[in-house]
Amino acid sequence: MWLFPYLTYVTILGIVTILIAMAFIDHMRSQLALTLLIVLIVIGSYYLFHKNNERKVGIEEVKDSESIHT
Repeated sequence: MWLFPYLTYVTILGIVTILIAMAFIDHMRSQLALTLLIVLIVIGSYYLFHKNNERKVGIEEVKDSESIHT
């Protein structure tokens, strides 16, 4: 990628700047709030499904190790 990693940093800074600007523009606040809500839902669902997946993998590992020993 061109200008790696500096172009990545500039892009992150640009996105953060736009989000901060959205907080100060009256008609953009609702869109910012809904965007942040969606981000929280996505992150929360990742942890919810990731935790369930870890439990299933742990159970399968126990079953596999029991079948090897028997």
